[in-house]
Amino acid sequence: MIKNYIFCTFLLVLTFSLAQENKTTLIKGKVIESLVINDSLKESVSLYLPTSFEMNKSWPLLLVTDLEKDAAGTLKRLSVAAEKRNYILVAPNSLRDTASISNNILKVKNALDLVFTILPIDVKRFYAGGISHGGRFASLVPVFIKNVDGVLSINGTLANMDLLSVESKSHFIGLTTREHYSYAQMLVDEKVLNARKFPNNLIVYDGSEGALEVQEVVKALSYFDMALMKKDKTYKDSMLINAQFETDLNQILLKKKAGNYLVAHRDLLEMEEVYRDLVDIDTVKNLRKELRKNKEYRMLKRMQEGILFNEGLKKEDFAYYVEEDLQTYNYNNLGWWNFKLSELKKELSSDNPLKVQSAKRLIGYVNALVDDQIDIIKHGYADDIEALLLVHMLKTITAPEDYNSYLKVISISAKNEDFGTAIYYLEELLKNGYKDKEGLYQLENTALLRITPEFNALLEQYLGDANYSPLIKE
Repeated sequence: MIKNYIFCTFLLVLTFSLAQENKTTLIKGKVIESLVINDSLKESVSLYLPTSFEMNKSWPLLLVTDLEKDAAGTLKRLSVAAEKRNYILVAPNSLRDTASISNNILKVKNALDLVFTILPIDVKRFYAGGISHGGRFASLVPVFIKNVDGVLSINGTLANMDLLSVESKSHFIGLTTREHYSYAQMLVDEKVLNARKFPNNLIVYDGSEGALEVQEVVKALSYFDMALMKKDKTYKDSMLINAQFETDLNQILLKKKAGNYLVAHRDLLEMEEVYRDLVDIDTVKNLRKELRKNKEYRMLKRMQEGILFNEGLKKEDFAYYVEEDLQTYNYNNLGWWNFKLSELKKELSSDNPLKVQSAKRLIGYVNALVDDQIDIIKHGYADDIEALLLVHMLKTITAPEDYNSYLKVISISAKNEDFGTAIYYLEELLKNGYKDKEGLYQLENTALLRITPEFNALLEQYLGDANYSPLIKE
């Protein structure tokens, strides 16, 4: 066998009757973006094999569910951690957030049929996972597919508590930052899972909303491995246990030294759960007892509880007014939204890190609410142009650097011959740094707008050039 390549062409052709011209070489240590499952169904998967992969032993599998049309990109983000823990990654390329659950599950099943046929997968180490909406969908996989041992949801809440299978008792691991809008709900999910006696962990770390720390993903995969070691002693790996224990403990000590007591305490709780019955955890217990007596920790805990409570009230208001404004086409409330977002942005300069994190979560939450409404209108009420216009106006407030919403407002307003609104949002777009002049001249529904003096004057002012400048000079 050549060192860096595994040839599975014969097995692929034999099992799935692929066309001869579709021969595939599976390369280790690199994401393969289009491994075809079935030509007629136009289904394919992205696949990652660790560099240590060989066919003569079985390997753990993490099925990755991506709903954002970027399965290969998601595998690339997770591949470094998978390499460190020797995990195979597979992701169906055709999952979509607009498709039905049954349709997406069928595509997941097709992907698994392929992988379990051509690769030696350890059936006791089969997990599902994803990021954001993909993580939320991954929590449904054990409901419909048997023998899924665990779910890794990164910045994704549980999809449906009522569908959790009491029989399967899959191990749920949540992974998030304190700045992500899903953080508060993931704390609630943790309490529900504990109440229903589902094995679970919630790994929290400090980082920006979209950040993904490799060492935290490695920790999550290691926790899956150690949960299996508790159930099946033949899997016990003392070197892994001791190395991860030392890494986790050192991280906690650093957080404690930096005064990051809340995350340090949470990490200690998780360590007690994970390492119990595997190693002596007296050091962890003593550290947690010591931390609970710390006056600053208790003050921060009370403050955090108050902030989360107020955050919940604000989220209820935001959720109510988004729906109410869109149903009544309440353009007059855009000023209220602008005021509320301005207030949240002021909190970003607070000297209290907990308030800064809360403000970032709320801004992210409002953005997610608006994005959900855009999807609902586009896929359910595409003819409701007025609601679509309003929701994109709202998006320019919640995410002023998202150029697409300005362009949508300009296009819809021009179609309605509301050139005043179109020109206003054009200037706001250009103020925010938009530079694609040709894109503006090709924008749908703007043929009449593009020849107006106001349109071309703005392009000359902000971009230094306009296609119809002679019209202005006259």
